[in-house]
Amino acid sequence: MDRTGFLGGSDMSLILNGDWLYLWEVKTGREKSDDLSDVFPVQLGIATEEWHIDQVGKELDTLIVPAHRQVMYRVAPPEYGAIPLKGTLDATIMSPKQELWGIEVKHTNERATMASQLERYMPQLQFYMYVSGVKKMWLSCIFGNRDRQMCSVNPDSEFQHTMLSAAEEFWGYVTSNQRPDSGMQPIPTSLDSVAINDMVARCASNDNQFGDSAMTYLETKDAHKAHETCKKQLKGMIAHNERELYNDVLALRRAANGSIRFVSMED
Repeated sequence: MDRTGFLGGSDMSLILNGDWLYLWEVKTGREKSDDLSDVFPVQLGIATEEWHIDQVGKELDTLIVPAHRQVMYRVAPPEYGAIPLKGTLDATIMSPKQELWGIEVKHTNERATMASQLERYMPQLQFYMYVSGVKKMWLSCIFGNRDRQMCSVNPDSEFQHTMLSAAEEFWGYVTSNQRPDSGMQPIPTSLDSVAINDMVARCASNDNQFGDSAMTYLETKDAHKAHETCKKQLKGMIAHNERELYNDVLALRRAANGSIRFVSMED
C-alpha cells in the first residue's frame, strides 16, 4: 500500500513514540511500509472483522449500516499547517440520540489487557475522531480465542493538540526533504483527561492525604491478611458446645445467635 502523501491513524503512534526516521523514510518513498500480507495475527483480524463489527452492533443494540463500513475521511486543517490527513474507520454507527459513532476492532493475544490496548491505540482513536468528527469511538478487542471486551472513548482536545502539533513538526521534515534525527524521544502524553466509558482518571501524587492513606494501606495490608487468618483459626478452636474460650489476654464468647465475639482481657 502506498502510504506517501498523507498521515494516517497508525502514523500518529509512530510520531508520538519518536519513530520519526522510519516514518520519514516511508513518507518520502525511501522505504516501503511493512508488508503485513503474511502476518497471521493481522490477517486473522481482517478475516474476522465483519463478524467482529456485527458483535459490536449487537452489544450496542444498534444496526450498522453496510454503507458506513470502511468510511474514509480526508481533511487539511489550517491550524496544523494543512497536513494531509486520512483516516479509515472500521465502521460507523448511529447512536440512539442520532450521533455518529466510530468503531475500531482489534484482535490481540490473550495476555494483553484493555488498558494496554488503550495505551497502544489511543493516538489512532483520537486521530479518527478528529478527522471524521464522530462524537465517540468504540474500541472492541478480542483477546486470544476466549474473551472480547469493549469500551468507549471520547474526544480529548488536549491529547489531539499534542499529537497534531507533533505531526505538523514531523510533516515539515517530509515537505522539506530534511532527514530527522534518529534519536527522537517519545512525546509524553497522558490518558488521564480522556473520558473512557465516560469516566476520567486523576493523579493524586500531590495530594498529601491520599499519599498518607495509600502508604498506610500498603503497610497494613499484610498485617490485615494475617489478622483475618488468625481470627478464622481461633474461631475453629471453640467447640460447638462451648460458650466461651479464653486465656489471660483474649476471650472468644458465643452469643445466643451463635456469633462469636472477640474480647480483649485488657478491656
